[in-house]
Amino acid sequence: MSTTSNGTIGAIIGLAFGLAEYLVVTRIIGRAIAVEAAKGPDLSGIDQFERRMRPIKGALLAAAFVAMPTIGYFVGNTFGPQATP
Repeated sequence: MSTTSNGTIGAIIGLAFGLAEYLVVTRIIGRAIAVEAAKGPDLSGIDQFERRMRPIKGALLAAAFVAMPTIGYFVGNTFGPQATP
């Protein structure tokens, strides 16, 4: 494999890890909101909580599509098997 293939494979694996992380964290946030909604009729705190979580979800999504594939690319290039001439 060439180093480009190693980097591409690393980036795809990084993307998969990033998306898995995003899905897990958004489910945890959604479950926390559902638990708070089930506690009682006062929903003002839930709206505020959802508003505060919006930037965190955006940061996680950016990390899933940018940071994790970039890290995967460099790790794949660095530690992947080197092509023999």
